[in-house]
Amino acid sequence: MSYDWVITTLGIAAHTAEIQGIVSAPSGPDQAVTHFVISMLPAGLTGLFAAGLAAAAMSTMDSYLLISSTNLIYDILNPLRGGKMSDVSLLRWTRLTLVVSTAANIGICLLFGNVERLWIFITAILICTALVPVLAAFFWPNVKRRAGQAAALTGFGLVMGYYLLTGLAGVWDEAEYAYIWSGRILAWDVTLNQDYGILIILPAVIVIFITAQLLPGGERA
Repeated sequence: MSYDWVITTLGIAAHTAEIQGIVSAPSGPDQAVTHFVISMLPAGLTGLFAAGLAAAAMSTMDSYLLISSTNLIYDILNPLRGGKMSDVSLLRWTRLTLVVSTAANIGICLLFGNVERLWIFITAILICTALVPVLAAFFWPNVKRRAGQAAALTGFGLVMGYYLLTGLAGVWDEAEYAYIWSGRILAWDVTLNQDYGILIILPAVIVIFITAQLLPGGERA
């Protein structure tokens, strides 16, 4: 929390300093904080600040890559092999999936022009795949495994399809600061803002989850 407060405060200070002409305008909003710090601090403290940013980024990256690797192995690969993978095999696959996860994340980052666009995409993925099954596990008795799987897969597929549609077939709107797709679906003229996809996808995920949950049969999670 304190890290976020410091970065937010520095961002506000950087914007104010730019308006008052204390520092020159950076080349983009993603560079405002670092540009401000480099302009205001002496070399030694600037280096300390840069080291702190790098340490925070590296620790976060290390943790999330390990989590993604273990998810791929324990939630997908090991069950597909009947849960009989040895410790040596698990360790070997962990190392391999770490490399795969790193390459995949770098590729995703290169598709977006700034951190804000990337963060919106990641947030949409997380909410549309995990929110409904997790909340249902707390508040809905005897959740069925297939309901959670159907909701997660539907959310992931719809988010990816929505971003591909608006990103590839849409156009960049500077006023909205987002990709906009305009077209005709059945008898209606539709305009889709890439940032608002969650408002369409999440209700669809809820419907899929409830449908799969209410159908007879199915293994309890």
